[in-house]
Amino acid sequence: MTRVSKPVLLYAPQATYAFSWGVNSIVVVGADKSDVVFTHEDPKIQTVNVTKLHEAIANGAIHYKKLMAVFDNDNVVEMLKLRDIDPERVKYILSNRELYDSPAIFVGRLPDLTLIDGTHRMYARFHNGEDGMRSYVVTYQTLQRFKVNFWVNGVLIKDTRETILKTFEHNTAVKEGISK
Repeated sequence: MTRVSKPVLLYAPQATYAFSWGVNSIVVVGADKSDVVFTHEDPKIQTVNVTKLHEAIANGAIHYKKLMAVFDNDNVVEMLKLRDIDPERVKYILSNRELYDSPAIFVGRLPDLTLIDGTHRMYARFHNGEDGMRSYVVTYQTLQRFKVNFWVNGVLIKDTRETILKTFEHNTAVKEGISK
């Protein structure tokens, strides 16, 4: 961990917020309270603001590729085994057509892709008998523009899923946004 007396932001992204938790001062740089974030152990991914990534894709502000993720039973079942699926989230997706139809986002290059948004939608569609799902693919370089950093008492927290979950388990907006 890098220790500084307080977070010094040379470039402050539009999305930044702070809150207190007991004696701790928390600063989240790169996300608003309502944004969904994804955290991954891969240092090339770390923590990403998925809400802002979807907005940038919709506005044509970043380069991406379109992909139809075809559900190969073995591939999908194996991927979904590695994820914790919240049945309530799946039920909500099935009742919300706009969310159900929202594309997934992968990072990487074919054939080595990592799903960073859309696990529950993919699960819902797969178990609903769908053949596939519209998806976008972005590069690791593009993903860095949507990185989220967490500071606790002036210390930048190393971006690991376990650390962030332990640190922010009290904060519903952040906790619900961390995908598995």
